[in-house]
Amino acid sequence: MGDEWVVVGGKGKPRKSRGAAAAAATNAGAPPPAASTPPAQPLPPNSLPEPPPLLPGWEGGRSSSGPATSSGGAGRPSRRPRAARTPEERLENLAAAVADCAREVAASPMFAHLRAAMAAAEAGAAPDAADGGSSSQNGCQQQPLQPQQQQQPCPPRSEQPQPPPPWRWGGVRELVVYGLGCIEDSRTSRYQLALVLALSGLLPGLSSPPQLFDPAFSELDAALLARLGLRLIARDEGGARRVEGDTLFYLPHCEAALCENLLAANWDPSRLPRVAILGNSFASYWERWNGSASRPGGTRPERLLRLVEAGAVTELPVPDGSFHVASAFNDSSLHTFPPAACARVFGP
Repeated sequence: MGDEWVVVGGKGKPRKSRGAAAAAATNAGAPPPAASTPPAQPLPPNSLPEPPPLLPGWEGGRSSSGPATSSGGAGRPSRRPRAARTPEERLENLAAAVADCAREVAASPMFAHLRAAMAAAEAGAAPDAADGGSSSQNGCQQQPLQPQQQQQPCPPRSEQPQPPPPWRWGGVRELVVYGLGCIEDSRTSRYQLALVLALSGLLPGLSSPPQLFDPAFSELDAALLARLGLRLIARDEGGARRVEGDTLFYLPHCEAALCENLLAANWDPSRLPRVAILGNSFASYWERWNGSASRPGGTRPERLLRLVEAGAVTELPVPDGSFHVASAFNDSSLHTFPPAACARVFGP
């Protein structure tokens, strides 16, 4: 018989052996002859190339890749520890992730809505003129109502609204950003940083790089901002920055208290019109404090609410266009403060 496989009978599971010689040896009780194939030799330890560094999963600052498996058995975790990435590699990965976000933001409907809102402000348009937004004549947006909820009126206005004077984006000297969060740990923060980069391209008159502060910034975040040519604000201003020229503030999802501090620092009829704020809708803040059954915690933002009630803020909604990261740009509006309306608030 040839050297093909044959099934050897016996109790229990069938066994396999090689050819007639193996069968005869097994029936006689002798051990089967040794296989002629030489035993496999272990591979040299350095014969396999190291795997390339992987981009992290960028969810909560942790990689989404699972544990590696060894070549010796399926599903067995490798005992060789994965080499830690160097700070330079981590910075490269983070910069690549932000660059990807920047491409998505620049091509998004949200960014198109923002550019339309900026164009409407520069043309001196009324709030209803912003692309995709709807406002009442007093600047208070009507929010969708839940069942069993009574509609709350918007703050009263004594006269018909007048078109605000134009805001010249070419005259903006500073772009200041508060509350971005940890860029390294948050995908939302990376998309918001990408918007900062896109915004800076729409402000040709900036006298300095965009300036950013958040107490959550990590060392890697600071290194990334420096690499991108952005400026890290050295101390926590609490939002209380007094402007010296036309300044755009980007406050993504910041608490009303931070906006209130910013307004308080510039509470002057000649200074407040130099401020523009891209952030949560002031009308939404008003609804939370005056139009809902439960009041937010913290101190009531009196100046912010007073501006809304007096019609001294022009709010241009910026719809997020169903951006795939819902928490990045929702409930955003562009706010300016017309000089004549501010004069009414401050009095003679």
